Amino acid sequence: MFFAWVEFKGVGVGVWSVGIVDSGVTDEFEAVYGANAFEYDYYSGDSETDGGRATSRGTTVATAIEFTNIQLERIDMQVSSNSGVYFLYSAVNSSLTQLINLHDSGYKIGAVNMSWAGYNSNVTIDAQIDLLETRGIIGVAPVGTTAITQVSRVHFSPHVCRM
Repeated sequence: MFFAWVEFKGVGVGVWSVGIVDSGVTDEFEAVYGANAFEYDYYSGDSETDGGRATSRGTTVATAIEFTNIQLERIDMQVSSNSGVYFLYSAVNSSLTQLINLHDSGYKIGAVNMSWAGYNSNVTIDAQIDLLETRGIIGVAPVGTTAITQVSRVHFSPHVCRM
């Protein structure tokens, strides 16, 4: 199902996008593959998602997007520290709200990466995931990408594809 919407995207205005709610995409990646369609660091509260790093988990996700379909646009939303170890629920909340707003303003968003995890229920974030689903935005939560043995709360959502 994930690839079905990829095949029907347009070129130029109305291009399909993928949200990267993670640790930010590096400037080096953007120099090679082009600028993100939108980016903001909700963890630090500024527009710089690079953090002076050569690589990041968000960059790994962006690479996967490029290898899936080079015409997809990226929406880069940093919700964790530059190390990728710590994240803020408030940053996740703000980024999901922004994804909903971007969709409602005309962005064609097909999927959103949710690598940020989290082990506690958060009613606001759970509701936002439901709202993304009602707009046809597929949440994707990778399983087993770290040494953490707990399954994150987002993996229990009926509106998130677990991989």
